Amino acid sequence: MLLLFSLPGYGSQQDTLANPVAIEAYVKKTITVYSTGTYEEIKYHRNNVEPGHLPDYVYLFLLLFAPFFTAPMFLFGMYAAKNNWFKEPDKKRQMYLKAAIFLTLSGILLKSAHHFFPQLSWTGVADLLGTSILAFGYIFVFAFLYTRFEGSFWLRSCNYVGKLSLSNYLLQTVICTTIFYGYGFGLFGKLGVLWGIFLSIGIFMLQIIGSYWYLKRFKYGPVEKLLRIWTYFSFSGTSTRKKNSVDESTTYKA
Repeated sequence: MLLLFSLPGYGSQQDTLANPVAIEAYVKKTITVYSTGTYEEIKYHRNNVEPGHLPDYVYLFLLLFAPFFTAPMFLFGMYAAKNNWFKEPDKKRQMYLKAAIFLTLSGILLKSAHHFFPQLSWTGVADLLGTSILAFGYIFVFAFLYTRFEGSFWLRSCNYVGKLSLSNYLLQTVICTTIFYGYGFGLFGKLGVLWGIFLSIGIFMLQIIGSYWYLKRFKYGPVEKLLRIWTYFSFSGTSTRKKNSVDESTTYKA
């Protein structure tokens, strides 16, 4: 299935980028708009300006078939859960290591194919296929690291961020758009790779500290709390059925 949904990548890079001048102009304009534009200008550019000038039916095709492109990921998760791949992880450390090495290296090689053989048509398929395989490799890398550093300070610190995952995800958006976009500091396209890595590490460290501080005072994150209120239709964010069963159990014991 992964191979099937990688077939849209078939075709040489030259065919895909039929007008490299237009692509270059688009990139320059994007950097200018994102780093100096207002919110409305950035929103308009993102929604209405694109370099490929693809016909409307292509976007309709992508919209309709997008769920099928992500289906292999969901099927992989279901298969892994059914076979208990991540249950009792300490006993599966060697499996994680072998899978991590094989899948990660395979994914990198597949994604690198179009750089070494840009004239070949199949490299687009290899690039799309390598994306999914590399993602699977990362899963096993983190599973292996978890078995090695389960009780470490850094892994326990990441737990705090994970408990507020949705709130932290949205907070990263707010922080990074403020740093990079024109209505903030306007640093889009100016930091470079190295400083970008340092910045991402710094942001994550601040989120670890902030999450630790927050969870010492509150049980749920702000967005997680809103989701629980919406899910259970209760301002307390708890299941009414569960609360009633606890009350009945208490009454019965009394």
